[in-house]
Amino acid sequence: MLGLGNSLSLGGVANDDVLDTIAGLQVWLQNGVGVTAAQWNDSSGNSNHAVQTTVGDQGAVEDGGIDFSGGNMDLTTKITLGSFTVFIVLETDVVDDDGNSQSLIGNADGSDFIRINQSADNEFRSNRTGLGDLIGSHSTDFTYEGAGTGVERFVMMFRQEDDNTVDIGVNADIDSFALSSSTGADMEFEHLGSQDAGKTNPFNGTIYEVAIYNSNLSAGDATLVREDMASRTGITL
Repeated sequence: MLGLGNSLSLGGVANDDVLDTIAGLQVWLQNGVGVTAAQWNDSSGNSNHAVQTTVGDQGAVEDGGIDFSGGNMDLTTKITLGSFTVFIVLETDVVDDDGNSQSLIGNADGSDFIRINQSADNEFRSNRTGLGDLIGSHSTDFTYEGAGTGVERFVMMFRQEDDNTVDIGVNADIDSFALSSSTGADMEFEHLGSQDAGKTNPFNGTIYEVAIYNSNLSAGDATLVREDMASRTGITL
């Protein structure tokens, strides 16, 4: 199904302790570690697990991650951050370039979120409460299941900088965008796989690993995290 070659070893690859040696790790949903449809254990040491107790809203465990298929998970404790760096290893299931946004993370009322497929298959959208939309189109096109070119998974990075810019990374390709509004408000993260508690704009695909830091990591540290997550989930950067 995945079209990723024959050399992958997913779902429990040994962690080499890169992520948790970098300061500021708030949540680490590690591939193949403590993952069930009902709960994905936080490997950061903060016990901020991703949970979903409603069976009808649960995804399915796939290759050490969760295939959401319209479901979502809730963090045990809401995270409120000023600067942040978010890494998500994902694979989308459908070609969706007609403005049907898919949310990776969000908060309870949907006012804070990070989404892909905003109005095209390579456009990202991020929003902070009361600060409007922060939109950027990445130069890398994504490949979706059913697109005729095979399936790919990606390690994506969203890094909120201090100088009113955001860096968006797809594997090793990084683009920087000037934000359309002040960065004075905090970003709240509460839900994985949807924009809000009501599963608005749900993610359609599999999330294999997530790491959230409470600062804009240096380029060197961000590269270390991306490389570590990529190697654990079968991505060649």
